Amino acid sequence: MSESGKKVIIADDHASSVMYLAVLMRRMGFQVVPAKNGVEVLKLIKISQPDLVMLDYTMPVMDGLSTLRHIKSDPQLKDVPVIMVTAHSHRSGVDDFAKAGAAGYIKKPINIKELHNLLQECVTYGGGKRRVNLRTTLKQSVSVSVYGLNKSYHAVTISERGIYLRTKEPLPLGAELELSLPLAAGTTLNVRGVVIYHKDVFSDAIDPGMAVEFKDLSALETGMLSAYITQSLAGDLLKEQDEDILTDKV
Repeated sequence: MSESGKKVIIADDHASSVMYLAVLMRRMGFQVVPAKNGVEVLKLIKISQPDLVMLDYTMPVMDGLSTLRHIKSDPQLKDVPVIMVTAHSHRSGVDDFAKAGAAGYIKKPINIKELHNLLQECVTYGGGKRRVNLRTTLKQSVSVSVYGLNKSYHAVTISERGIYLRTKEPLPLGAELELSLPLAAGTTLNVRGVVIYHKDVFSDAIDPGMAVEFKDLSALETGMLSAYITQSLAGDLLKEQDEDILTDKV
C-alpha cells in the first residue's frame, strides 16, 4: 500500500484534460509526465521510462493511433502498456486500437471505476501483483485500539480492503486491532483489521509503517468505503470541471 509510484505519460492537446486526469492519477499513486502530442510522447518515453502511456486519439502533429503504432514497432518500447483515450467508441476505431497493440481503451468522459479496472489489467507491482482495490491518499489521523490501548496513527493511503499507517514502530505482524476511520461529513466507520506487512525506515518506502487489512466488512461498510474513496479521489474535480472530462456515473 505504500509502493513507489508507477510512472505514466498522459498525452492530450487539451490542457484541462491533462490537468484533471493528472490530478486523479497522482491521487491514485502515479507519477505523471504530461505531453501535448505524439511527437512529445516519443521524445519523453525513452527519457522517463514510464510504466504506462495514456494517449488521446485526436491530437495535432501526431495523433494517438500513429503514436501507438510507433511505440509498438520499437523493440525497446513495445512492452510498455498503452491505453487509448477517445471521445468515440465506434467499432472500427476500437478494432484499430487492438490491432495496433493497445492494452485497452477508455471513452471520455472517463469513468473513474472503469479507469481503475483498466489500470488493474495494465500495471503490475512487485512480484507481478496487481492492485485489485480502488485506493486514494488519506492524510488523516486514525484512532487504533489494540491490546486494550488507544493510539493515533497518521494514515497514508486507504483502499476498499485496507489502510497503510505511518509509524517507526509498527505493531507485530498478525496483530488484530480496531480502527475508527473518519469518513465524509463527520461520519466515523469502526472496523476490525489485522497487520499484514511492514515497511521500515531503512527500506525504500517513502513512508515507513504498517499495512492493515480490514476484516469481516459488511456490504454496507464496503459500500461506504468505496463511496468515500471515490469522493476523495475526484469529488472536487467533478465539481469544478467546466467540461465533462471525468465522471463517476455508470
